[in-house]
Amino acid sequence: APEMYDMLFQGHVLNAFQFETAVGTQALMKINPRSFDELCAGNSLMRLSTDGEQPLDKFVRFKKDISLWYMEMYEAGLNESEIKVLENHLVDRYGICDTQEGLMLLSMDSEIAGFSLTQANKFRKAVAKQNQKLIEEQRVLFYDNGKKMGTRYEMLEYVWNKLLKPQFGYAFSLPHIAGYT
Repeated sequence: APEMYDMLFQGHVLNAFQFETAVGTQALMKINPRSFDELCAGNSLMRLSTDGEQPLDKFVRFKKDISLWYMEMYEAGLNESEIKVLENHLVDRYGICDTQEGLMLLSMDSEIAGFSLTQANKFRKAVAKQNQKLIEEQRVLFYDNGKKMGTRYEMLEYVWNKLLKPQFGYAFSLPHIAGYT
């Protein structure tokens, strides 16, 4: 119901679980969600943090103008087929990888790093536990696998630094986000 989303955006719903905090209220105001999926994205994105532009702000920017995501990918040196691979994973999230499952699927993609399910789950666990030593091991494996598969360095760099790295501080799984939301 559009009215419910308007009430959330305008701050008239006083107790929306996880969104009643100052950070949650800011996330709602920035995202102006129009679907359950966008509410879920807000719930996960408000927890992610990077040194540069925050994932939540990037999501909002790309939501307002999706061409900015494409511009970022072109500026990173990605070609049309690489962009198509990323579209298949992230177009519904406006180019932002915000969940543990997204991290696993990107690392498992045969046109990126081709991780097995076991490898991807090990990567997910390393990130969930914020274990920098294990994350570094996964980084080496990610680049080595990608190189062996013929994935261009530009693609590996973009996926690792722009899509995966923002999760290294804290990322939720899809069922967790949906339940919270």
